[in-house]
Amino acid sequence: MTPIRCLHSWNRRGLTLIEVVAGLALLASLLVGCLTAYGHHVRQVRQARQRLAAVRAADALLAQWFQESGRIPVAAQNSFAGAGQLCWRTRLISDPGAELLASQVVRLEILPPLDQPDRTTILSIDVLAPKALPGEDEQAEKAKGKVDGAP
Repeated sequence: MTPIRCLHSWNRRGLTLIEVVAGLALLASLLVGCLTAYGHHVRQVRQARQRLAAVRAADALLAQWFQESGRIPVAAQNSFAGAGQLCWRTRLISDPGAELLASQVVRLEILPPLDQPDRTTILSIDVLAPKALPGEDEQAEKAKGKVDGAP
């Protein structure tokens, strides 16, 4: 007598096609999640490094301004020489409280290089600076002209 084979064997040796496809789909979704997280991480590291460079450049620029003239130029802009071609600009911010102190609020903004499509501000610093007294700027320019050797 021959034994009867059971149609549903619990001790099978292989995987069905559906199980393989389900496993691959699970693995693919896990891989997509990991790659997405890695992309976000890389972008955050790049932005953090750019902000750090902007902070260092702004600190050096403010130190230079205060050492040379003690003043922050208002409504000016330029680029940094050695800071990855970052740019800066200043503008006057109206603040009634600062006017009571005979001061003004000057905003220093650090921007990405001109060739980048996204020109959003990387760093913004508001500085409370004394207002220039009448004739003080002219005296500073004359003194600078004498030091430079200009008549």
